[in-house]
Amino acid sequence: MISRRSFLQYGAIGVASLSSGQIAFAKAATQKRLLFLVQRGAADGLTMVAPTGDPHFTRHRARWAEGYAGSPKLDGMFTLHPALGTVGTLYEERQALVAHAVATDYRERSHFDAQNMLETGAQKPYQRRDGFLNRFLKLFDQSEIEALAMAQAVPMALRGENAVSTYAPTSLPDASAGLLERVSQMYRNDAELQSTWDDARRIAQMAGDAADANLSKGIEAGKLAAQLMASEHGSRIV
Repeated sequence: MISRRSFLQYGAIGVASLSSGQIAFAKAATQKRLLFLVQRGAADGLTMVAPTGDPHFTRHRARWAEGYAGSPKLDGMFTLHPALGTVGTLYEERQALVAHAVATDYRERSHFDAQNMLETGAQKPYQRRDGFLNRFLKLFDQSEIEALAMAQAVPMALRGENAVSTYAPTSLPDASAGLLERVSQMYRNDAELQSTWDDARRIAQMAGDAADANLSKGIEAGKLAAQLMASEHGSRIV
């Protein structure tokens, strides 16, 4: 049996995410992927999954309640936001799970401290210097799994001793073939730089047509994430 302490140590994988409701470890014969998305304070749980069956909701949020009339219902209590129709379909197909009113036990007023606890999986702010997703990688064979951060810098959740890659779209024009070849030649005699350069070029190639996505736009960011994870050799954790 897994203890509460070890569960916190490796991270609550399902928190703040929609998933199939099953956890499949990468050592098993599976090609399942894990996409961890943090909406940094931008998501209101009572709006995304509204408790429309609670009379207090209708009383206190009357100006919004009418907008849920034709929205997907999860059960007699909860209704999804009208914009989450696809999630509603996945929920009916048992491909999505909603965990409502889930939180850490942090009750102070610092958003930054709360965010740090969420990404490190620690019991106190700044108690750990590594993220829960990086510790999660210890469970796998590193030759079989790759973790990728869709950001210019590695977020706290993925920081730690296990290697991860980063990829962020750029508005700069594509480099010429000649420049790419010169950089390759410059790095050729340095094993570490050559490995990093080859990794960067491979990820950019996987991004394909979605390489110029705007990460602040949900649909574009989602398509880019799918592109980076969909191929046989794509990233298993993003």
